[in-house]
Amino acid sequence: MHTCNFIERNAIRYPDDAATEEAGVRQSWRAFRDRITTLAGGLAAKGVQAGDRVAILAENSVAYMEITYATQWLGAVSVPINTRWTPDEVAFALQDSSAKWIFIDQLGAACYAKMPAEVRHAVGPVAMDHTAQSVEGALTMDSLLSGDPVRALRHADDDVASIFYTGGTTGRSKGVQLTHANHVLHSLAFAAELSLTHRMRHLHVAPMFHIADALFFHVVTALGGVHHVIPRFEPSACAKAILDQDIDQTILVPTMIGMMMNEEAGRAGLQKLRRLLYGASPMPQALLDRVMKACPSLELIQAYGQTESSPVLTLLSGDDHRNPTGDITRSAGRAMLGCEVAIFDANDQPLPPGAHGEIVARGPQVTPGYLNRPDENRDTFRNGWLHTGDAGVMDERGYVYVTDRIKDMIVTGGENVYSVEVEQVLYALDGVDQCCVVGIPHEKWGEAVHAVIVKKPDSPLDREGVLAHCAAKLANYKRPLDVTFRDEPLPISGAGKILKRVVRDEIREVEAA
Repeated sequence: MHTCNFIERNAIRYPDDAATEEAGVRQSWRAFRDRITTLAGGLAAKGVQAGDRVAILAENSVAYMEITYATQWLGAVSVPINTRWTPDEVAFALQDSSAKWIFIDQLGAACYAKMPAEVRHAVGPVAMDHTAQSVEGALTMDSLLSGDPVRALRHADDDVASIFYTGGTTGRSKGVQLTHANHVLHSLAFAAELSLTHRMRHLHVAPMFHIADALFFHVVTALGGVHHVIPRFEPSACAKAILDQDIDQTILVPTMIGMMMNEEAGRAGLQKLRRLLYGASPMPQALLDRVMKACPSLELIQAYGQTESSPVLTLLSGDDHRNPTGDITRSAGRAMLGCEVAIFDANDQPLPPGAHGEIVARGPQVTPGYLNRPDENRDTFRNGWLHTGDAGVMDERGYVYVTDRIKDMIVTGGENVYSVEVEQVLYALDGVDQCCVVGIPHEKWGEAVHAVIVKKPDSPLDREGVLAHCAAKLANYKRPLDVTFRDEPLPISGAGKILKRVVRDEIREVEAA
């Protein structure tokens, strides 16, 4: 069981069918396989062996996928790096993973040049294209493609295939190790659950360093589909690709979906799309309602999970969106095929339907553990269960409702306030473009609920209007005591998640000044 088995199978079964498309260049499955095996040969000639770590710091490209598969073909480990990180954050990941090589494009080269000298000297740079060849001592990807291919390597199912670093929304990033079996079994279960079929055309637009997009490396490849790649998300470029290339599906985070819906071309793109998967952060109900109304033929699927689970744990299906009962569209759906999900209390005991607790899961897609983090491994993977750190509730039909990150839960006057619930109320207000709710220290209540809002252009929304709206919709203890309006967008991670830790720190700094 190996991620590259799909590559070999497709090269034999569908040799002349399209595997990748990028900037008008089409590549067949046979050609894709040959470039991967030749690149693997070039890496092997430079000393890359099974278990070695090969990092990638670059925007989306077909080359990114080729590097990932060539590394895994050798039994080595791919390490995608967040392009939004600072040089120090990238240096940490390279040192933590003991990476021997790093592939860089122009964006990656600029970051690499600013890293500490001792880190740069410990990892060999490879320029993915001519824009990165100015890096001193860099090999070129073309030079690695000039040798002989390596074929028919086989490795154990439980060998690590990739290390994905978490976004660090609540602290220092951790390296999540995912095995070949994690990727393969997750991909097959995901495809079966959604009845995905051969030859689907998938648009890679979310960043490839994030598991939300990288999961489709293996899902699309397993089905012999077509990988259409654009370098980064921009609403107009995403819409153009969908409209011009007859794209079947893509995955976007809610922030991206909101940007698409705010542009005429973006809405046209979503209306032509057949299937839209979304996840990585909560979808504002008001935005979901807008999308469902504007795009009645679009199949919407919510995927909930985390990097530690390869990443999907639950799915809210297209039927759940088309024929909702009650408030089902506010849920994250039900456990995916082959995955068990439960709600535990603080003593790791299962809770009955309707009771709040921590969402836990187990199954073949769950990571064997974090790299170099024994304490976190003991805390997170207890008694065979992945403890997600998310608070939630499960109903009697198995639908999971994610109420908050446990660390983001606000405790005010002894009452638990789930920030997601308050945010949903705020997003229902006309004029709210972005919002987040955080807890800040309060002398009387311990913590106070505080709303941070980015208004839409020319919105007359003010503090009094926000507080009055919340007073009509929320219990007294859940209401924000105050509101901060921001002119600039909220800080987000590379996965599109709002960095509440950063927002909290900014508010506290202002109050302390």
